Amino acid sequence: MSLPMPWKTRDVYLELRRYAKKKQVASYSQIASKVGLANQSVRLPLYYIWGFCHGRGIPHISAIAVNKQTKMPAQGYPVERAHLVQEQQRVFGHKWPANLLD
Repeated sequence: MSLPMPWKTRDVYLELRRYAKKKQVASYSQIASKVGLANQSVRLPLYYIWGFCHGRGIPHISAIAVNKQTKMPAQGYPVERAHLVQEQQRVFGHKWPANLLD
């Protein structure tokens, strides 16, 4: 059984894809304002995207979503902080299709 995709998940993914193509991290507030969500509301789409990527063995594109001040993912992010930069580099080197979540 798969869980339903949270509202705005495709929009969040496409915003992450845009930043990944530029090889940049994106703050939660940057993502939220672009897709029309409150900062705290990007959590569910990001977690869904993480699970989607994890289940397919591809880089976790949600690793480039970070807190504006700390430049780190929120506490509880499922990738160890020691491996974060490595995961972000994998994200930057991956070809992200626009229709990944379809």
